[in-house]
Amino acid sequence: MDIVHSNQNKKYKLLNKLRQKKYRIAEKKIVIEGYRMIKQALELGKEPVFIVYRDDYTNRFRVSEADIVLDRALFDMVSDTVNSQGVLAVFDLNEVGARNTKSKHVVVINAVQDPGNVGTIIRTCDAFGFDNIILTTGTADPYSDKCLRSTMSSVFAVNMTIMKVKDVLNYLEREGYDLYVSSLNAKDVLSDVKKSEKMAIVFGNEANGVDEDFYTEDANTFKIVMTGLQESLNVAIAAGITLYNFQEVLI
Repeated sequence: MDIVHSNQNKKYKLLNKLRQKKYRIAEKKIVIEGYRMIKQALELGKEPVFIVYRDDYTNRFRVSEADIVLDRALFDMVSDTVNSQGVLAVFDLNEVGARNTKSKHVVVINAVQDPGNVGTIIRTCDAFGFDNIILTTGTADPYSDKCLRSTMSSVFAVNMTIMKVKDVLNYLEREGYDLYVSSLNAKDVLSDVKKSEKMAIVFGNEANGVDEDFYTEDANTFKIVMTGLQESLNVAIAAGITLYNFQEVLI
């Protein structure tokens, strides 16, 4: 492959655009960076639109006329990492997500602001078998560079939908889900809360917690017991503890 040196190259220009959310939405494409994430996506049967290599990168994934090689200066302009591995790939959004979901439960990420937290929760959902995720509007973009890196490829193994809170609640009620929401004032501790056959487990904003609309009359509330100085946990850590406890319904 010839090395691209011009910033007028069409694929280079697309890469630059995809760094912004509005263009990711318009083009329905995302950028994945790093050998491991791309390799795992390919192993899951995901087909990239094209792969981009830095001119000194030698470990090619495939031979394709769609792929390009950028000189170091151009590659650094589209890379989001300080010490890049020298490879990234563009995928259509319809390649993201699981082919078939196994869990009948759903995890709701409600207005979590930090992309690192959102990515970690997505990765945790994948790890414990919860492969259906709803993100409410106001949640950090799950397809931003930082969030994608935090998922460690799990974005390809779960299904994600973005919805307004009102629409989420209507959907959960219509489909017969039981709500599970953490609360500092809950009577039940996490280990004792009764699990149902069809659960919607909600994790909320770092500062304000879960939207009050999720605390319906029928919602199952629980708390994580802590014995130290702290009264609350980082939302991604709380999600890890909760989903580990709830995974028994999947086993």
